[in-house]
Amino acid sequence: MSQTAATNHERRLAWLDALRGFAALCVVFDHGSTLLLLPVRSFLYQWFNLGQYGVFVFFLVSGYIVPASLERKGSVRGFWISRAFRLYPLFLLALVLSAVAYETGHGSVANAGLHPLTAILGWLFMMQNVAAGINLPLVTWTLSYEMVFYLLLAGLFSWGVHRRSGWYATAFAVGAVALGGVLPMSAIGHWSNRPGGGEGPLVVNAVTDVLLLAGLGLTVLSRSWLSRAGASLAAVVALVLVTFNQSYPYPWSGCVILALMFTGTAIYRVWGDPAPRGGTTPLRPPRTEGLRPSVASPREDTQKALAPRAVAGVRALWLPSAGSAKAALPRALAGVRALWELPRLRRLATAAFVVLVFAVLTIAGDWHGAHYGHHWQVQWTTSVLLAGATFGVGLAVRRVRIPRWCAWLGVISYSVYLLHPLVFDAYRSIPVLHRKHTMPDQYLFFAGLLAVIIGLSALTYYLVEKPMQRLGRRVAAWAGYATETASGDGASARDGAPPPAASRSASSSTAVAGGSGGSP
Repeated sequence: MSQTAATNHERRLAWLDALRGFAALCVVFDHGSTLLLLPVRSFLYQWFNLGQYGVFVFFLVSGYIVPASLERKGSVRGFWISRAFRLYPLFLLALVLSAVAYETGHGSVANAGLHPLTAILGWLFMMQNVAAGINLPLVTWTLSYEMVFYLLLAGLFSWGVHRRSGWYATAFAVGAVALGGVLPMSAIGHWSNRPGGGEGPLVVNAVTDVLLLAGLGLTVLSRSWLSRAGASLAAVVALVLVTFNQSYPYPWSGCVILALMFTGTAIYRVWGDPAPRGGTTPLRPPRTEGLRPSVASPREDTQKALAPRAVAGVRALWLPSAGSAKAALPRALAGVRALWELPRLRRLATAAFVVLVFAVLTIAGDWHGAHYGHHWQVQWTTSVLLAGATFGVGLAVRRVRIPRWCAWLGVISYSVYLLHPLVFDAYRSIPVLHRKHTMPDQYLFFAGLLAVIIGLSALTYYLVEKPMQRLGRRVAAWAGYATETASGDGASARDGAPPPAASRSASSSTAVAGGSGGSP
């Protein structure tokens, strides 16, 4: 990618980085305000849970941008190489720092008595929150849902059905309402911990890892139908675990989070996908003005061609001529399909669909969480709806120039998210800091802690994340998996993925921005 193209690419994704940076700061405030600024927290949390809201924004961003990474490569193997080098280096560093903090008395570990091998097996595929592991640091529970989404997306992509995002969002939203009150929490984990169960959690994590390793191994190493079989196996394992064995936060969380992520993907299909169905035309092709006449974009030509087909199809449906019923039905279906392809209508329909999904998710939480009380319901409602509104505002201003510092906060947001609990734990471990402070002093302390978090995050980004991402691109290129789908069907053919017509939907300009994709 040329320097100019790279600069334009960064500008196009700056709004996503800004959203991630803002969401990360919301989560930081949620955890830090339990130590400082308690009056501010008490006031805000009468109506609003900033941590929950920030996490929902993260998942929407992830659903929007991660499919672009997969489809840009056109290779499930290339996708997993990219994910591994983006997520694991900092995750491993956070685990090591958490263990050191615990051993030196500057941090805490929930379920610290768990067998070390059991914990390690839980972290191997970041499935600790849906298997029998430990969330360390505590915020890593979200990474388990990220991994589930990746596994499902890769499985769907391998069969060429990944573009039906609206259907998947609808299914999970309906599941949140219909099953949220009856789905068990940690069902497999409780069964493994039954009296006489022995090393049950160890067995659960070991079996989970073996199945995922087999599935991903076939996906990455095979060049035949076995690749699809492996991706399907890994996806099924992830779906079973998130349905029956999630340990935090609520029984309906898995369905809600996956519905949010696939909703983000549905939004990407309409507003972010640079290629319409059946082509690779940019959303806004350049136009020439002045002495030369304006050149209509191929998308505009497509729209003009679709309009007559849509009108003819509707007329065939409502005004069939005698003896032509059999011929009218195919024309009507073609017309409806052409009508859906009209960009403006697709956007209006998708916007209505998104609003409906958010309404259903709000109802799901309010209904199943009624026993938590009215205050909790208010927080759930505002968190879900404002997360959607925030993403909508970001989408609306995506062509506006974003301040560099806002985008930069998003670039380091993965480090901010994983490392801020360690800074707050260190603060807790220093008794002299726990005396009662005036509000001005609390603001100063909080600002100081935030500066430490941002400084440490910048350090880990430039020394760990960025070099490892660069190495991941080199590994993918060396392995031959970095080929763009638009350049031919080589990647798809190698991968056992669908042919280019089914998988081509993003150009090289739709790469994932800095950080860890949508992950916080």
